[in-house]
Amino acid sequence: MSKRRSGLHNHRRSYVYECNNTTQSCATTIEGLSWDFFNPTGDYSQYTQGWIFTWDPIPNGTVYLITQPDNNDQAFEVLTSTTGKWYSNATNFNDFIVYAHVSGCPDISGAIAPCFLKGALVSMADGSTKSIEDIRVGDIVLGAFGEHNQVLALHRPLLGNNTMTNINNEHHTSSHHPHISSDKKFYAMKPSVVMSDTYGKSHEVLDEDMVPYQRFLAGLKPGRVEQMDLGVLLKTVDGTREVTFLDTYEMAPETQLYNLVISGSHTYFVDGYAVTGWPNEEDFDYDRWEERKS
Repeated sequence: MSKRRSGLHNHRRSYVYECNNTTQSCATTIEGLSWDFFNPTGDYSQYTQGWIFTWDPIPNGTVYLITQPDNNDQAFEVLTSTTGKWYSNATNFNDFIVYAHVSGCPDISGAIAPCFLKGALVSMADGSTKSIEDIRVGDIVLGAFGEHNQVLALHRPLLGNNTMTNINNEHHTSSHHPHISSDKKFYAMKPSVVMSDTYGKSHEVLDEDMVPYQRFLAGLKPGRVEQMDLGVLLKTVDGTREVTFLDTYEMAPETQLYNLVISGSHTYFVDGYAVTGWPNEEDFDYDRWEERKS
C-alpha cells in the first residue's frame, strides 16, 4: 500500500481538558493516514473509483466522516476503528479529510492529499481523457502545443529515493519530472536529478504486449531543464497557469509511478499540465519546436 504523510501542518501538540472531573489528554489530529485504490463492487458498484483509507487507532474515538470538499458525487463507509472506504465517479484536487468524535474531547480530523499517481488523467488527441495506467502503446495523445503524438512504450518506475511535488494543489508529480512553460522552456523541482539519474541511460519499459525491454532515454541537453519556482507560467491544456503553490513531500520508495514514451515532440498532458514523455534532442528541435529533418 502506498503511504502518504498527513497533509496537516502543525506541531502535534496535546491539550489538557477537564472531562468528567478527570484529567484527559486530547489528541488534536488523526495520525497515520494512508490510502490505496480498489475497484468498487456490490452496493457501491455504481462508482468508478474506490479508495481505502487506514489510520492509527484513536483512543476513545470513532470516525464518522470521510469526505473530499467540493465533491458532489461521493459516498463513504467506515469498516473498522482504523479503516474506511470512499467512493466517487469523479475526484477533484482537494485533500481528503477524515473526521472523528472523541469521548470527552473536541472532534478531531486528519487530511491527506490524493496524489493522482495511478488515476492521473492524460489528454488524448481526440479531446477525451484517460487514466494514465490505462494508456496503451499505439494510443494518440495531445502534445504540449497541439501535436498529435503516439505512445511508443510504457514506463512504470518506482519512486525510489526521489520525492513528490504538489503544484498548485491540483497536480502531483515526481520532483524531477520536467514540465513545460508557455514559452516552451522546461522546469522541474529537482533538475539535477533528471540530468544525472535519468537522461543518458537505458530504462525498462513495456511494449504493446506488456513485455519489458530496455530502451535508451537520450533526454534534454545540459542546462535545458531549469529550476521550478513560484511565478513560472506553465503550459496547460486550456492555456497557461501560474505556479502559485509548491510543496515537496515524501512517499514510500515502492510507490508506483507512471510515464509514457512519446513520439513527435515527446510531450503530453497529465492532469492538464504539459510534461515530457522521454524527450530527445536528436530528433526534435526544442528551440524551434519542430521535428528535425533526417
